[in-house]
Amino acid sequence: MVKQMPQVSSFADYSWIIVGIAAVPSTVFWSWLASKADYIKPLIIALVLQAVGVILPVWLPNIFGVTLGSILFGGTFMGISMLALAAARMSRPSSGNRAIALMTGFFGIGQILGPIGAGIVLEVTHSYSLSLLLATLVLVAAAIILLIGAVISSQKAAMGNLNQTRIHPDQELI
Repeated sequence: MVKQMPQVSSFADYSWIIVGIAAVPSTVFWSWLASKADYIKPLIIALVLQAVGVILPVWLPNIFGVTLGSILFGGTFMGISMLALAAARMSRPSSGNRAIALMTGFFGIGQILGPIGAGIVLEVTHSYSLSLLLATLVLVAAAIILLIGAVISSQKAAMGNLNQTRIHPDQELI
């Protein structure tokens, strides 16, 4: 994609080096962040950061946009996988392996269909912009779904705590 951008085409190979360099410490960083919170909050943050990184070269088609996009993409893609697998295992302790198997299967389907879809869009539009926009929308949708799930889960937990703290009519107030 970067090679198709005349103003930064010579920077294309460097952008992948930046992705790799940013990826190296990413799982350590995301693991540390998950240890400070749960797995869902860092996962939502990582998805949003990756969405920004994916669309940034379209918004800022210059070396700054490509560099920052490469850093954000490289710094999140491995962390997202790690956090998602850990969240699946934690959300279903008794069937975590099944959840991970399903996630891996759907990830594989996405890895096959994504490039095919991007190729079709590229053939029609002669640009990666729409493909990157669609990828960004998928990442944002995933973050929104996780956020809604987290809100619902915390509300259910709060209701459970409220039900446990209710005073039984036979109890004395102190």
